[in-house]
Amino acid sequence: ERMESVVNSRTEELKTLNDELKDQAIDRERINGMLRENYIHMTESIIAAKRIQQLILPPKQVIADCFSDVFIYLRPLDIVSGDFYWFYQHGSKCWIASVDCTGHGVPGAFMSMVGSNVLNQAVIESKTESTSKILEKLDDLVIREMRQHEQGTEVSTGMDISLCSFDFAKMEMRYSGAFQQLYFIRDGELQIFKGDRFSLGGTFKHEGKKFSEHIIPIQRDDRLYMTTDGFLDQFGGPKNKKFTRKRFIELIQKANGETMYDQEMEIKNALQDWKGAYEQIDDILVVGIRI
Repeated sequence: ERMESVVNSRTEELKTLNDELKDQAIDRERINGMLRENYIHMTESIIAAKRIQQLILPPKQVIADCFSDVFIYLRPLDIVSGDFYWFYQHGSKCWIASVDCTGHGVPGAFMSMVGSNVLNQAVIESKTESTSKILEKLDDLVIREMRQHEQGTEVSTGMDISLCSFDFAKMEMRYSGAFQQLYFIRDGELQIFKGDRFSLGGTFKHEGKKFSEHIIPIQRDDRLYMTTDGFLDQFGGPKNKKFTRKRFIELIQKANGETMYDQEMEIKNALQDWKGAYEQIDDILVVGIRI
């Protein structure tokens, strides 16, 4: 009798434990279902935000109409991008920029909308050809828009940028950059124009923050390239190292004689071969132009 009582007690304990495990499994499934539903809603929202962001970007055909040939390779890290390109044309003049905003994903995308807006203000309203004056204006606008000048509202966000203006009546271009460089190829010879070593915006504006400007005579078949740091910093290869600026230069020099579409394909393939199974680490933007 005693043995039977012990067995019955154990059986009851196991039944209770089994019921608890079933309840926990049901709870886990319910929680997992809620997480899946939330993930789907969040992803749908971000995809909708991507469509909005794409509407802000200028159509590639509009840019292509201004030059002999062009490619724009934009590869976001997380659906939406903190990297973006910008373009404006007025008569025989046009302006184009590649921009890398602080962050990526949703925060970066919000910054890209701010960046596109301040570029419109700085360029369209003034229509100045001076890229250094435009960057100085942009710097002020970013600080103002992000309220970085107000005590207690400091946000350490900003933008790195390559900005070019073209005057086709004079066959002349101007370039200024903030933590970016311009790669210029003529007859197979490469020349690098360096930007200044500070970003647009930031938590404060110091007096020595002045942007330089390069004035460059242009001719037909000149090629120029702008890239954000996502391509250069991508890890991969046999030793999981950064792609580096040196490899990027070798890549664009090697592809110099091909169409810009072919060069875009080669750049995409080079990135994929280098990255392999490694994760992408940042938004990627490369712009190539043939005059």
